[in-house]
Amino acid sequence: MYVEACARFARAHEGARDRHTHARRGGARSFAALIPTLLAGLTLGLACGASVRPGGDSGSTDGPSTEVTPTDLSPSDASVEVVARPVNCRVTSPICVGKEVHACVPGVTGELMPGELIEACDGPCSYGRCVSAACFEAEQNDPMRGCRFYPVQVDNVDADDAKNMMLILTNSSPFPANASLQVRLADGTWGTSAAVMVPARASARLEANRAMRDAGITRMGAFRLDADGPISVVQLVSDDVDRASTSSGGTVLRPVHALDSFYWAVSYQQVSSSKIAATPGGRGGAGMIVVVATADRTTVTVRSAASLLVDPVTTLPGAAGPYSALLDEGDVLQIFSAAPDGNLTGTRVDADHPVEVFSGNVLTGYNFEVSGLNGADLAFEQLPPVKGWNTTYVGAWLAPQDGCDPYFGTGLGSWQVIAARDDTWVTISPSASMAEEPMFRLNAGMTKQFTTRFRPEVVDAGGPFLPTDFVVTSAMDHPILLVQWLDCEPALALGIDGRLISSWQGEGPPPAGPPPSRPQEVVVAFPPGFDHQLVIVRRAGSQVWFDGVLIGDEQFHSISPLHPFEVARYSGEQLGQCIDLSDGCSHVIRGDQMGVTWRGMDVVCSYAATLPSTSLCQLAGVPCVP
Repeated sequence: MYVEACARFARAHEGARDRHTHARRGGARSFAALIPTLLAGLTLGLACGASVRPGGDSGSTDGPSTEVTPTDLSPSDASVEVVARPVNCRVTSPICVGKEVHACVPGVTGELMPGELIEACDGPCSYGRCVSAACFEAEQNDPMRGCRFYPVQVDNVDADDAKNMMLILTNSSPFPANASLQVRLADGTWGTSAAVMVPARASARLEANRAMRDAGITRMGAFRLDADGPISVVQLVSDDVDRASTSSGGTVLRPVHALDSFYWAVSYQQVSSSKIAATPGGRGGAGMIVVVATADRTTVTVRSAASLLVDPVTTLPGAAGPYSALLDEGDVLQIFSAAPDGNLTGTRVDADHPVEVFSGNVLTGYNFEVSGLNGADLAFEQLPPVKGWNTTYVGAWLAPQDGCDPYFGTGLGSWQVIAARDDTWVTISPSASMAEEPMFRLNAGMTKQFTTRFRPEVVDAGGPFLPTDFVVTSAMDHPILLVQWLDCEPALALGIDGRLISSWQGEGPPPAGPPPSRPQEVVVAFPPGFDHQLVIVRRAGSQVWFDGVLIGDEQFHSISPLHPFEVARYSGEQLGQCIDLSDGCSHVIRGDQMGVTWRGMDVVCSYAATLPSTSLCQLAGVPCVP
């Protein structure tokens, strides 16, 4: 089957190339009609060893790379033709060959190749399955929304493991989308456990409980969420619907086509306190890393300088060498730090197929012993793969609830930046926002935690002082990642990627003047039980609408004269309360060149979420150029 398929490709290659040239001359309409043909040619050409554009995956099945190359890590968008991007058996298994789904089997030299036919699609094929045209388009062009996700209920304190995980599904398209939550069965197939219709430009929710309580591998432990139209998904562990949760955490899930195989983890140092020690399941404040496989026979390798608990009884000492595990689709590997003061930040995770990686802490109170209403909490994020890191982030401070007992001091923010390469110089602007030095140097996997402070000379209508938001940049195209540790009730949030959510898909910053196409539209939905704050970042001069109302320039404040970013905030009072699950609790944000982050806090629990950039550089198979 494979040899015949390659022969078909060789015979068709010249004709497809000629039709491609004619389509480029004849305009976008005729070119778009060739997408299925080009998909077949490019996909099979890659699998058969045909040449591809720089940055394409060669299909080698060598073990995880130990070298970080500029192509892997460039923060810039690629200049990508509007054609179906090829993927091979290292990216997805099974694989699409035109409109056919084929199994991946070892070839003569051992590399994985397309094998027997599994299914012929009536419509497009993408990432090894038959999909709708809308899903095909999203998986080509949208790293924020998609049609397949892998939710997992990470470990929490014992009292909250029994609380439901809520999946908040939002749909920014003008058409409804049907979503199904699936579990993997013993025979390897996936069965639907719940389903919901997500209305156009609105939200819906699914709830489930399948807590990952132990260290080590949990076979078939993750859910799979499929939709027939592109959606965004927020995962909330311990949903607090009944206002009885004691520890919550949340993150925006990335669709399968925005995953990769190389990650650096981020966590807080493992520090206990009297509250943590008294909490069953708190694991002494341990950091955690959770890996979910998206393809069968995925080898995951973890390298850490910290001691690791890799199963319920096995502890590996720090720097003991790599730990490897073999996972199938939906299997979950959960690892914890295993010693006081242990820190999983800088732990490297590699795989030979794309995986999903979460990191953070099961329960953290940072390194404080406090006696007020605030307390330790679950704090975690789904990590962007290193391929998707950037050189510029906006640090938009998420304020705690009014009346809380702060860890860091009134108005102070706690942040952490991690570097992907050696000799990375990081600069914070404005320097007045820093409580420490505004410039520092990091090597690969190294991190720096720092504190920001208020600018008391500027009065904000929503509070006594306006916080000093900031921009963090790195030199020489060395990618970094920025995260925020929330005050009062701990939570972990990603910084806002400076590439923003944009319809601009060229290289570098967008051109001045009106947006190049219609503005982006995103739907944000809040769960009941939390007090929320929403932060919107825009590129100076762009326009953003909130629930159909243009946000006035007076609501934004400039961050730094060196960078074109401005910030606006919406308090819980302005957002209104989400009463119960029958209430949509949805808000539509529309604009070009914008970023969105938010947090929810209750008296004893919290969560935070940040929408990713729409930079095409984050998609599998897209070459990244400096």
